[in-house]
Amino acid sequence: MVNYLSKKKLSNNEIKVKLTEYEQANEFYRHHDVMAWQIGAIFITASFLLLAYAADIGKHHLPLAIASILLQLTWIGMFTRMSDYTKIRKKESIKSKKY
Repeated sequence: MVNYLSKKKLSNNEIKVKLTEYEQANEFYRHHDVMAWQIGAIFITASFLLLAYAADIGKHHLPLAIASILLQLTWIGMFTRMSDYTKIRKKESIKSKKY
């Protein structure tokens, strides 16, 4: 259990810095989370369109199907990478909220 009485009092300037840090961490977290899903909406739609087009044409359907799969894998990689960043920012946001 944390002893809150033993903590030193923060000055007004330190409080402003902590609030700004908290605000920026939350904004970064929201921005990356929304951006990852927006990219996914575009990439998944494009991937299904490629797959549908590949199924519709008679020739060269295999490269288009592979491109469709690669597009989805690219999004999964980007989403995973962005999720790592948002986890860090979320932890920082929670940490700065304690002040």
